[in-house]
Amino acid sequence: MLLRRLHPRLRIGNSPSRRPIFFCHIPKTAGTTLRKALEARFPASEIVPNHEEILANSGVYPSTQNVFKGMIDRRKYVNLVLGHYHYSFHKILGDPIKIVVLREPIARSISLLKHMITYGGVPREHILMFLNRGKFPAPDNEMTRYLVGTLDVSSSDTLDQQHHRLMTRPLEDRNAIIAEAEAVLESVDILGVTERFEQLQRPLAALGVALPDERHNRALIEDLELTDRQLETIKAHNMLDSEVYRHASRIVEAREAGGT
Repeated sequence: MLLRRLHPRLRIGNSPSRRPIFFCHIPKTAGTTLRKALEARFPASEIVPNHEEILANSGVYPSTQNVFKGMIDRRKYVNLVLGHYHYSFHKILGDPIKIVVLREPIARSISLLKHMITYGGVPREHILMFLNRGKFPAPDNEMTRYLVGTLDVSSSDTLDQQHHRLMTRPLEDRNAIIAEAEAVLESVDILGVTERFEQLQRPLAALGVALPDERHNRALIEDLELTDRQLETIKAHNMLDSEVYRHASRIVEAREAGGT
């Protein structure tokens, strides 16, 4: 493995029969609930970033480069990497079990805006002003951005810049982007959608992971009371996500029907 040659101190998976896990936590998809369930499965020393490292970073995930450094500096084996990191970051683990959850894009976007108001200190009036001007005050098609493109994990000193580029670059070739995102979804070992969150119980149980009954990290705002025009703006800025979400839902339904 190239990374092992470049970084001989990298310790991944302490059992040849157990693949490490990579959870690509796309924001506002019930990922915090899943994160806590996964954290309960492993000792903190085997998780990057673990709960204490997240708390030490003001309660948010450390940067991609810092996570990579945390893996290099780990004295014990890494069996779980999770966070708001691009899907291709899974290559750092070789051939891990890959977990991704998507959510209906309009609902996810509204949840994100409510989170920005509740926890990000963004005034509600500013968000509504952006929407009234036909602009979306957050990354457009964010779920798709987490899936398409690739990080060069062998260039560890530029991982943050690479990640930023993938999350902000123009998404111009619609058909190629959708095709790439759909191919990525097919490669995901455990794929879920928030609207059928309970269907994750069976594949996660096979890993010894139990989902909790309650959801975490909910916004305190009940409703933004958006107009039809504002909702159309959100929809227009997340058209790719809508296509990708529909494909993810079809995969989830097919796997559930097939018992996989």
